[in-house]
Formats: sequence, structure tokens, C-alpha cells
Amino acid sequence: MQENVNVICVDWAPGAAKPDYFTAAANCDLVGKQISTMIRTINEVFGQDINNSTHLIGWSLGGQVAGMAGYHLGGNLGRISGTKLN
Repeated sequence: MQENVNVICVDWAPGAAKPDYFTAAANCDLVGKQISTMIRTINEVFGQDINNSTHLIGWSLGGQVAGMAGYHLGGNLGRISGTKLN
């Protein structure tokens, strides 16, 4: 089965760099806000509402980033998945 989709990868490695976990955790809100701004901009530029068809996926603190993006969009997202490997 094929689907027509767009994939956007967010590389926030400099903001999540070790050894300072506390700074990386604090940057989750900023990166989430930037992602929400990007989604709003896509909506405005293309005259569409992609929120309900958007699925954000994050690993470890990236899951927190996805959650913050959803928060800044007023909880108006199709799906958020977060995971952490042990």
C-alpha cells in the first residue's frame, strides 16, 4: 500500500547535546514551539489545515519535544508517539 505523505525530520542535536541533560530538557519547550510555528506556517502558506493529519514521533527527549509542539498547537494534532529505549 502506498500513501502520499510528507516527512520532516528535525535535527535538534545541538540543543540536546550531552553532558548537560538539564539544558537539553529545558530546550524541549523551545524546539516544540518552533515545530508548532512551522506547522502553522505550512497551514497559512498552503491554505490547508494539516494538524489533524500530522503525526509527530520522538525518541527520549524528542517525545517531550513532540508533546510540547502539541501543547503549543492547543492539543490540535492527529497523533503523537514517544518512546525511550532502555
